[in-house]
Amino acid sequence: MAKKTLQIVLLLGIMTVCLTGCVRQSIKSAPTLSGAMGQLKSGEKVRIVSARLGILEGKFRDAHDNVAQVSSSDQEIDIPFSEIESVAVRRGSVGAGARGGGIALGVLGALTGLFVHGLCQGLDESDDPQGCPGFIVTGALVGATAGGLLGAGLGAASRKWRPVYPCRPDRQ
Repeated sequence: MAKKTLQIVLLLGIMTVCLTGCVRQSIKSAPTLSGAMGQLKSGEKVRIVSARLGILEGKFRDAHDNVAQVSSSDQEIDIPFSEIESVAVRRGSVGAGARGGGIALGVLGALTGLFVHGLCQGLDESDDPQGCPGFIVTGALVGATAGGLLGAGLGAASRKWRPVYPCRPDRQ
């Protein structure tokens, strides 16, 4: 039973580390305004800077025929692409949080496993000399799994404005 539990924990740890890169919700700056509008989903909170309207924050509705539709304060606003200077979207940082948490708690788990490994060898509790090094790997994977999940949750909760237009080559 303990061996099967260990296998499940190891599998979950490996999956967390591998999926951390897949969960990442990065928004890359689009080279064109129509490309940036194509990245947005209906209902997302956007900040649009327009020469005529100034800074407008609202919910993105749709973009077609070179016009962006945004709802703000109970009104629908149509903004021609020609008037838009910049677009930013408010999103969470699930991937970055999962990576940071997975790495931090993975290292802490490995150090804890190293400590337990030292105790195991010092007390000579294990009949199997190969069993002690497993504590380090298990500690690292359990820590990475817990840290990845915790970090993903915290990253989802922290929302930031992310520019999608204009293209900023220094941030790609």
